[in-house]
Amino acid sequence: MDERVRQEYHRIYSELYFITLLVCCVSVIGKVMFFHKGVEDCWLEYIVLVGSPVYRFVRCRMLHVSAPVVGKKAWMIRLVVCLVTVSIVYAVVTYVRTGSLQVWELLTFLAPFIFIYLLVCFGTVIVQRRWQKKLEDRYDE
Repeated sequence: MDERVRQEYHRIYSELYFITLLVCCVSVIGKVMFFHKGVEDCWLEYIVLVGSPVYRFVRCRMLHVSAPVVGKKAWMIRLVVCLVTVSIVYAVVTYVRTGSLQVWELLTFLAPFIFIYLLVCFGTVIVQRRWQKKLEDRYDE
């Protein structure tokens, strides 16, 4: 297969992966907001949302492939967009379900989310950089 065709296939699969994650996010929001379901009713979406990035990370390690590390500016933009989006969605869902919005409740939800999000982001970046350095040292020899 031609290299250009292969790259286009990879691009298509990458877009499909993003669409799948987006559909899972919309599904969780829809179940919680419109059908008043709990976390226990969204287990499949959580498996896809959490499991697929973990699988990708593990698979890259198994194949000795270093995933690209995102630059600081792009990383900060993604962080801000993610936090704003989660805040707005949580506020809307809470308001629709209860008819009111408590700032304290929003903060108690966001604090653990921010902590876990930053922990995972920094952890994966550190591990990826170490792995990339090991691969570079291995192939330089």
